[in-house]
Amino acid sequence: MNSEKIPTATEMVPVLVEVLRQANHECSTRELEQMVSDRLALSKSQLSAQHDRSRTEFQYRLGWARTYAKREGKITSPRRGSWKHSSIA
Repeated sequence: MNSEKIPTATEMVPVLVEVLRQANHECSTRELEQMVSDRLALSKSQLSAQHDRSRTEFQYRLGWARTYAKREGKITSPRRGSWKHSSIA
């Protein structure tokens, strides 16, 4: 991967699902952002690239990745800002 390329939302879905599966517990949005960015080994410049005034491009794309994974039934959101792998009871 190009060192400055931020993965697309679609590219992030499998990483997101795997991170939540391995976590084996509910994760906050912030915790999930940290785990996914660590797994993808994103640079500070990739993590700080702004999408708009309220969020980074990484946060924006990860938000869409969560949406896609949730629609596919791979993850759930038991409450606002909380995520888990769909196989966790």
